[in-house]
Amino acid sequence: MSGLRRALAGYLKVRRSLGYKLARPEKLLGQFISYLEQAGAVTVTTEHALAWSVLPGGDPSWHAYRLSAVRGFAAWLATTDPRAQVPPAQLIPSRHQRATP
Repeated sequence: MSGLRRALAGYLKVRRSLGYKLARPEKLLGQFISYLEQAGAVTVTTEHALAWSVLPGGDPSWHAYRLSAVRGFAAWLATTDPRAQVPPAQLIPSRHQRATP
């Protein structure tokens, strides 16, 4: 198990202890960690987070959601790994419009 996978397991454990279910983010973050491993990265960078978030498929709101999941993990990881970068908020602009009631 890589250091990033151990960090992800710790992140999910802490968040779940706070009451979050994280079913979809767990899947997305697992895919992101696989992407980082294939790229040979040892930590989260803004460049890798953005590149993974906008992989083909989905619309801008989906890309923004993927980046949001990475941002939460990156912020947590940055508390123990000073090399980890937290992607800026609104890096991928998205307008999620509510249906008219």
